Amino acid sequence: MALNYEVKTEKGKTFAAITGFDGEIKKVNIPEYILEDAASTSFGKAGGDSEPRRIPVTEISNRAFASRHDVESITLPDSIMKIRPYAFHNCHHLHYLSLSDNVVDYYDGAIRQCQELQEVEITFYKKSNFRLLKELIGDSDAMVPVLIHFPVDAEHLRADEVLSSLPPRAVQRVNVTDRNGNTKEQVMVTAALTFPSYADNYEEDTFSRAFHEHIEGSGYNTRQLVTRTEIDFSGYDRQFQRFTYDEPASAVNAAFGRLMYPYRLGMDVRREYEEYLREKSPEILPRLIMGYKAERFGHEGELRFIPQDKAITEERIRFMVDEKLISPEAIAPALEASAKEGAITISALLMDYRFSGNGFGPETFEL
Repeated sequence: MALNYEVKTEKGKTFAAITGFDGEIKKVNIPEYILEDAASTSFGKAGGDSEPRRIPVTEISNRAFASRHDVESITLPDSIMKIRPYAFHNCHHLHYLSLSDNVVDYYDGAIRQCQELQEVEITFYKKSNFRLLKELIGDSDAMVPVLIHFPVDAEHLRADEVLSSLPPRAVQRVNVTDRNGNTKEQVMVTAALTFPSYADNYEEDTFSRAFHEHIEGSGYNTRQLVTRTEIDFSGYDRQFQRFTYDEPASAVNAAFGRLMYPYRLGMDVRREYEEYLREKSPEILPRLIMGYKAERFGHEGELRFIPQDKAITEERIRFMVDEKLISPEAIAPALEASAKEGAITISALLMDYRFSGNGFGPETFEL
């Protein structure tokens, strides 16, 4: 079993392009470089006395991982600059993809038909440069959830005032070094956005002998809120009511994302997201606890739930507990689901939440 690649030379530069993987694998971690005289299908120590030359891995080839049933996670290094057409197309169980804005050439179809995406994580190193995000979400009409990290101008935003209210998970200050060796502090913000699915249909007008385009779902309008240079967070939040009746599963994911990473989130909108999660908690909690056992799609192919791995599930339930977003009616079905799944930690969290008050009223006992 090994990662396959081709060594290419273009414009005087030598690089490696990943072409696939032999055998079965769940987590694919693409290396930043290969060794020049390593075997053509593996990464290992080179033979001989000479020091092997490192060849950077900068490209994912056309259909490199297309139609794989085994791949669940793909992590790309910062060295990747090109993702060729249909690189990950129709990966049935691809849950997680990580990449950076060093990808300057993103071709159509790369993530199309990846129906089980839980998160696409993108790190942006350049300010006001969301081109890759725009291209990626425009590549598919299915639901696309993204977690993005991007730099902001601390002085312009008055970071000490504006960003101080964000939780640690949503903002961090890091030291970056430029090409000249100068180091400075950079403020990085994290935001989580869910772009719902949409359908592009056509209606026939027999009288005028024409077809009229009709787009169903809020996914298309939401994608238009991302440009090459900025994201309209306020416009995104205004779409939330459409999410709730167009695609409730995306609405739940969007609510968690905006509340847990509340960059540019107004207080009125915050309350709207919170009330939605509290109201839907009798449905949300059992599905979170069931995880991958919960039905993702309904009988007509509609998206019902976006499963998450255990770590994210527990993080979300702890968030609901901390923010008191669980209604009294949600406790019983959640505890039942926890018992079935053997989720001891979650059961303890829910029991503690139940008996600590939280608006449920005082507990009474008969002697």
